Amino acid sequence: FAPLFFVVSILLTNLITAILVDDCICNSQIDEKLQREHMRSRIKKIIPEIKKAFRILDPESHGYVKKERFRQIDFASIKQLKDVVPLLRPQFIDELCEVLDVNGDGQITEKELVNGMLQLSFSDPSIDLAQLKTWMVQARRTMRQTRQAVDQT
Repeated sequence: FAPLFFVVSILLTNLITAILVDDCICNSQIDEKLQREHMRSRIKKIIPEIKKAFRILDPESHGYVKKERFRQIDFASIKQLKDVVPLLRPQFIDELCEVLDVNGDGQITEKELVNGMLQLSFSDPSIDLAQLKTWMVQARRTMRQTRQAVDQT
């Protein structure tokens, strides 16, 4: 009788453990789904704000903005851009423009602004990481310029 009691208790313990694990997996999948939905809603909300910021930066509709233009506008005073304002703080404009200017032409297009701002708003980079990325962009430009100089000689 004792061995049967021992085996049944182990089987019941395993069954309870399996049910708990299955429940945790289901909850995890639900959490991931909710996070994806939350991310989609944030993206749908922030993209129009980024585009509105670009239209403010480029009122003549040239399709690009120079770094100096970022310094001329006080984004904190524009209430419609509340989710974008923390990313457009004056003390980070130089670093921000370096990161956003993907092709290195000194001008930021709407596409570069939207993609860069989405990356910045959904990541949690430290200042050191942002500076490292800026240095890498500068190094890439320097290497491109050096390569062009070597090719011309």
